[in-house]
Amino acid sequence: MKHRYKPHFHREDILTASGLLNALKQLFPNLTDFPDEDLIADIVAGEAGHHAVLRGFRCSFREEHADDVQLASLARLIGLSLSVQDNIENAWMTCFIEAGMDQRLEQHLSNRDKLHIRTH
Repeated sequence: MKHRYKPHFHREDILTASGLLNALKQLFPNLTDFPDEDLIADIVAGEAGHHAVLRGFRCSFREEHADDVQLASLARLIGLSLSVQDNIENAWMTCFIEAGMDQRLEQHLSNRDKLHIRTH
């Protein structure tokens, strides 16, 4: 089944680990092993941040299983995250982008985001 939902996020939506988790769950509702119970418990306890969320997401996410709508929405979410150099930006860079991106995802990134990734 193809994913057709195109959520629109604002940066304020992802300022917390739980907000980022909710955004990723909206984009990829069919990931069976994300989030796991430990991550949810750690977020509720205030012990997990953006880095933990993205480490868990990166382990479960497979570009080849995502459709173009999902990849375009994920690219917009990444763009929001990279727009300010802070904890969220650092988490995406260190836990997701440095692990390598599929060319299909990269083609959806803006030129500004691609430049940011190359220079940081």
